[in-house]
Amino acid sequence: SEDSKLYDKIYWLQEDKKCLRPMLAPNLYRELKHFLRISNDPVVRIFELGACFRKEDSKNHLNEFKMLNAVEMGEISDTEKRLRELIKGIFASLVDYEIIEEDSVVYGKTIDVEVKGEEIASCATGPLPMDSNWGIDEDWVGIGIGMERLTKLVNNDPSAKAYGKNFTYQDGIRLDIK
Repeated sequence: SEDSKLYDKIYWLQEDKKCLRPMLAPNLYRELKHFLRISNDPVVRIFELGACFRKEDSKNHLNEFKMLNAVEMGEISDTEKRLRELIKGIFASLVDYEIIEEDSVVYGKTIDVEVKGEEIASCATGPLPMDSNWGIDEDWVGIGIGMERLTKLVNNDPSAKAYGKNFTYQDGIRLDIK
């Protein structure tokens, strides 16, 4: 709603509430449910890499960024434990990270992965009350990784802009050398 803290961060395209994708799409979870239905495995794991768009006013954020979403759905007995295992498996060999618990307007309780005080991933578990809108009632865990930020931190660069979509950098190298 327009009263939400997140409303101003969304790129609205038309008055009929169409917008550029600000975060993980519910469609990913619907696809997981279909894969779970046809799979012989009790847990289905998929990932997607796609563009996300948010209006940001910080030098640490990009308005358009690549999000890698890694999600599992199915018979997960302890979703928080499984989420922490996934975080360790993804990040332990790349960076020294810290896990921070946060409250989210959208997801309720979330776990953020931070490196040097900067969030590089936001993680959640479900099902959540809003999931019923898409017929999702299975347990799930999900990690959304901001790829430009992660690349910036792995390369020890001061800005993620060199790794984002823009006309000033190509492969992390500044094009307008003076």
